Amino acid sequence: MKVTSIGIDLTKTVFSIHGTDPHGKVVVHKRLNRPKPLVFFAQLPSCLAGMAPVPEPTVGRVK
Repeated sequence: MKVTSIGIDLTKTVFSIHGTDPHGKVVVHKRLNRPKPLVFFAQLPSCLAGMAPVPEPTVGRVK
């Protein structure tokens, strides 16, 4: 399995990990609780990573 790019969706307690190979095929799809992402990423070779933070619940809320 050769991962060339990783997408990370960040929430308070869970990280959703989505990794693809050089051809765009999904080779990793995991949900990891803290602190498991540190162990997971330590075992991967260097690759491109992108993060998508989840906005706070108060953003966009009308009072």
